[in-house]
Amino acid sequence: LMVFMLIAIMAMPALAVGPNNTVFEINKGETQTLFSGAITASVTAGNATEIPIRGYRGGLLQVQTVSGSGSWSIGIFTADTLGGTYSTPYVLSYDLSAYTAIPSITASCNSGTYLSYYIPFIGANYLKLVPTLTGSGTSTTFTFTPFK
Repeated sequence: LMVFMLIAIMAMPALAVGPNNTVFEINKGETQTLFSGAITASVTAGNATEIPIRGYRGGLLQVQTVSGSGSWSIGIFTADTLGGTYSTPYVLSYDLSAYTAIPSITASCNSGTYLSYYIPFIGANYLKLVPTLTGSGTSTTFTFTPFK
């Protein structure tokens, strides 16, 4: 009986609690390395990887600096169609009084730095994460894993 219960528990999906105590299932999509591996300079929106996120609620951006030091600002852009027009997504404020742009993610990175950022409630079919380097150069790898 204990073995059966353990198997039953292991087969259960991972659950999380969201806004207003909403319970939802967490499933991961395939992790994608963005920009074909480590990059050492800013990326234009046109050259950024299009990430299909239809059916996902958010995702995990991971930033790993292999060498160098500098700062990155990572812009978040969404579109409804592959190859479509990408724009800054807006979200409704907590008090439901106004919409605000999802801010860029900023990261100061030195060689060996590994950072993770969860991006919740994307609500679009496609996503682009566009990094802009400031300061000295770094060789940095960006990956993104979508979550349901």
